[in-house]
This record gives sequence, C-alpha cells and structure tokens, in this order.
Amino acid sequence: MIQEGVVYLTEKELFDRWQGKISASTLRKWRLLKKLRGPAFVKFEGHILYPLDFIEEYEQDNTIIPKGLIRSNETMDAVSVNSRLDRAFGRLK
Repeated sequence: MIQEGVVYLTEKELFDRWQGKISASTLRKWRLLKKLRGPAFVKFEGHILYPLDFIEEYEQDNTIIPKGLIRSNETMDAVSVNSRLDRAFGRLK
C-alpha cells in the first residue's frame, strides 16, 4: 500500500543509488525467490517500489565497519557511523 509522506524509489532509482553494483536482474531475483534478500518493496498496480526508509535500513544492516574505522577511545553512534560511511562512499543526503 502506498503511504502518503513516504519516499519510494523505483528499481531504476535504486540501481542508480547503488551505482549499478546490484543489477536490475538481481533485484528481480531477490523479489521472485523470496529468500529474504534485498530491501523490502511494495507492489502497487504492477509497479515495484522500494520505500527509502527500508533501503536505508537494509544498507545499515549490511554495512560492515572495520575495526580500524573506530578508534578505541570513541563510542560510535548511528549518526556518526552514517556520517563516516557517507564520506567514505561519497553518498549525498
């Protein structure tokens, strides 16, 4: 169900967000196989849409932070981790 105020990405927009590293066919396989792979999606009138919140959650859940990225004397909260990852991967918000 499409919810007002929720940002959705199309398959093409998700492909672009991930800089073409995950192909459209891989996204389709993840949906068809239903093996709990890939971000959550909504099927609406024959269209596949990915809620941005779920994409960001999927990215966060699949982010591996090397020990060297966190100094031993600091505590990393989600905001600072995301900030570092954004800089590392050149993501803009």
